[in-house]
Amino acid sequence: MNWMTLKVGDQIAEYGYGQKISSTVKTVPKQEDGKITFQSETGEGGTIDYLMTVGNSAYCPDIYLENK
Repeated sequence: MNWMTLKVGDQIAEYGYGQKISSTVKTVPKQEDGKITFQSETGEGGTIDYLMTVGNSAYCPDIYLENK
């Protein structure tokens, strides 16, 4: 998924190790110094900081839109 297309308020799900984490995008993704970053918030109020190195998406979290 292209992280730069995420919008504040999008519902996303992250899958890994047999687990699913649902959250809501809290900040607009920004690209700086070859990295894309954004924050999301879980239903319990926790904040998740996401980071992906551009061109190396094989090592970033598997994120999917839930509200589309």
